[in-house]
Amino acid sequence: MKILTFLTMLCPMYLFASDFTQMSVFGDSLSDCGNKFAVSHELSSATEGALLASTTEPNWQGRASNGWVWTEYLAQFLELPPISPARIEINTDIHVERLSEKSTYFIQLKSQKGNNWSAGGAMALPGNFNNLSKGEGVLSFTGGNILPNSASQIANRINEKGFFDQGTIVTYMLGTNNMWYSLYGDLGQTGSQAAKLAATDINNLIQYHAETIVISNIPDLSGAPWLRGKSNKADEFISSFNGILKERVRRIEQANPSTNIIYV
Repeated sequence: MKILTFLTMLCPMYLFASDFTQMSVFGDSLSDCGNKFAVSHELSSATEGALLASTTEPNWQGRASNGWVWTEYLAQFLELPPISPARIEINTDIHVERLSEKSTYFIQLKSQKGNNWSAGGAMALPGNFNNLSKGEGVLSFTGGNILPNSASQIANRINEKGFFDQGTIVTYMLGTNNMWYSLYGDLGQTGSQAAKLAATDINNLIQYHAETIVISNIPDLSGAPWLRGKSNKADEFISSFNGILKERVRRIEQANPSTNIIYV
């Protein structure tokens, strides 16, 4: 029902679907169609299980969900090429301390030529991260910070493929993990601070010639079991983030009247 409601909001886009040729996706686990899954499995294999694979069963085919993510439905709705994982070539080393020994692994991952640059766990931030869990008998590991936050996702896409072509729909959905790592980690951001970082990303997308941008706010997570005990703080963060982002998007629209921005 939520997907149907979302697509109904985008119905005006369908009238111009013939103008669109492809999508370019940026986001977190709500958009990721297998990037983190693939990277985590390759790192787990390369480190002999020192790092655990992510989004395994019962998650569906490498997604943090029981089915398609929203951008896959959108691509189908607009009759565009399917969404597929995208990443740059990765070269990294990971240092692992086990109960019995210390090891260093040098890892090379080939690039993926898809159109979805999202990564589960990503925040509206620059830089990369590694939030994979330790395997059995592993005391600690360092290195391998190769999963991209939002600004790195965008930079990776531009470095690999250049500015956005005419007819590209760009989607952007981030902010949920800014909330998560502020409530449960040491990020310490407010919803307002996170929204301003997201607005910076959106301005950058326009600088890279994005003509149509679909921006999704943080959805209603009031019933999420992982927020139990922190629902009031979560609601405060989400309300602030969504309100500030909506206002920033309004200003961006005014400053860039030729850019088609859909805020949902």
